[in-house]
Amino acid sequence: MNLKDKLARLDKNSSQTPIQKTGTVQYRDWAEDFQRELDARILSEGNSFIIMKENYYPVYRNPDFEKLRSNGFIVNQFDRITGDRSTGTFNLQKYLFIDTETTGLAGGTGTYAFLVGIGHIELDHIVVRQYVLPDFQHEWLLLKHVENRLVTAEGIGSFNGKSYDIPLLRTRFVLNRIDSVLDDLPHIDILHAARRIWKQRLGSCTLIFSTLFTLFF
Repeated sequence: MNLKDKLARLDKNSSQTPIQKTGTVQYRDWAEDFQRELDARILSEGNSFIIMKENYYPVYRNPDFEKLRSNGFIVNQFDRITGDRSTGTFNLQKYLFIDTETTGLAGGTGTYAFLVGIGHIELDHIVVRQYVLPDFQHEWLLLKHVENRLVTAEGIGSFNGKSYDIPLLRTRFVLNRIDSVLDDLPHIDILHAARRIWKQRLGSCTLIFSTLFTLFF
């Protein structure tokens, strides 16, 4: 059974599923099904909970990764690509890479992230943790776990995050009255680098178009 079929099965009749109580945490029956089917974890605190899925992707056979590791994951003169002097030299292993899935593209206080993905390099793997928001009332807990990751980083990376993901998260932190180091961290937006490198060759610098161009050309 593929992921789409699993999610469809979990979604079936979920709106009619009564809320159950386990300890101090209230959650729907499907949360445990979600945890089991997708090998995820339920993270709870007080009466709130979120779901976290963790994946490890080996990259030790990638020649570019080996070059980075041999150099201690230090990236030099990256500002020549991005135009951002704050990211001239940095340690890639100490950066977090962030992406969000949200309830809309309009932004503003009515838009929030129901999934936040955070990736980083750990030894010879890329570790990706996805934090899933089961209901709006638990948003503060999702943001708390995101902040717990941010305070361990020396910087963040994204694709179009400067224009969308990071401003949205900043708004959500403020509305939930959670102090965040988000604005204190250097930020590498790969979209800007893609535009500088390929703007004369590509009609589009979207993530999928840039990735396909890198792979096949």
